[in-house]
Amino acid sequence: MEADVAEVVSLWSHVSRDVERLRDALAMGIACAERYLNHLRLDSGGRADTSPEPPWDEQQRKSLPAYITSGRLFDEDGYGELIQSGREPDGEHQRIADLLIEQDEVPRSGFPEVAKHVEMKAAWRLRESRAGSAMLIVNNVVCTGPISCVELLESVLLPGQVLTVYDPVKARRFEGRSDDR
Repeated sequence: MEADVAEVVSLWSHVSRDVERLRDALAMGIACAERYLNHLRLDSGGRADTSPEPPWDEQQRKSLPAYITSGRLFDEDGYGELIQSGREPDGEHQRIADLLIEQDEVPRSGFPEVAKHVEMKAAWRLRESRAGSAMLIVNNVVCTGPISCVELLESVLLPGQVLTVYDPVKARRFEGRSDDR
């Protein structure tokens, strides 16, 4: 009987995790559909509207400071928090660097500048919150390369967490890696 209960609890855990992922995927799909529909609005003559309202991410991006790489991190409840690149007074950038070094993602010598990036801070804050997902709107393109946000964001997130980043060029979905990678 105890084995049956343990199996049901285990199955329920997997199902609830899958439901959360499905909910996140549906929310992203709805957001994308709304953005697409904004571009398809028709004027009264049946022609495509040549001046549609900008998509939601573009509207948010316009509110960000332009003098520094900035982003707005939205949690699952829609609360938005401004994040900017650079050092943090509370040492958050150092904790991110320490994690990357501990995971052997970056060389032990020197400081990984990527730890100061908006996207890495957003991933760290999602990790610390233990929430399932978040969206980040940034005013610059996500960096690429061997020691970059594109390569390292998923190692900062906890397994199963999802961070969707909307930069000026495209949206990218990052999912936390499992411990066994």
